[in-house]
Amino acid sequence: MNRIYSEKNKFFAVIKGTFLVIIISLGFAYFRTIMPISVESTNIINANIELNFIRLVLPLFLSPLVEELIFRKYIPYMFEDILGKIKAIFFSNIIFSFMHLDPFFLPYLINGLIYSYFYKAAKDIKVPIFTHINYNIFVFVMTYLN
Repeated sequence: MNRIYSEKNKFFAVIKGTFLVIIISLGFAYFRTIMPISVESTNIINANIELNFIRLVLPLFLSPLVEELIFRKYIPYMFEDILGKIKAIFFSNIIFSFMHLDPFFLPYLINGLIYSYFYKAAKDIKVPIFTHINYNIFVFVMTYLN
């Protein structure tokens, strides 16, 4: 993780991170179909999104921007001296997971840890921001088409 990412490597990190969170989320989505867990938080959010500019921008672009700044950058930084780097990252991602108000919080935790990994590896907050935006767009398109 100590190597410096070029802009080209950051672009590929976004692509790798996006595919990783999509694959993991698809696995959890399948797992969810065989488990008696019935929470439709993503569908509820998407149902409230009309094809209007503001209602698309907030959940698809602004939320990932704010969430990444808070949960990948600021919270781990604030708690790093108290908890250490790794525990601060886990602590922040646990908060991130529960903030989504979904009893099946594990996918959010795993995705958050992936975003954290790519943030630390690339040393650039834009990498997890764009990865998160790509993922939200993917989820929106898949649930909207359903």
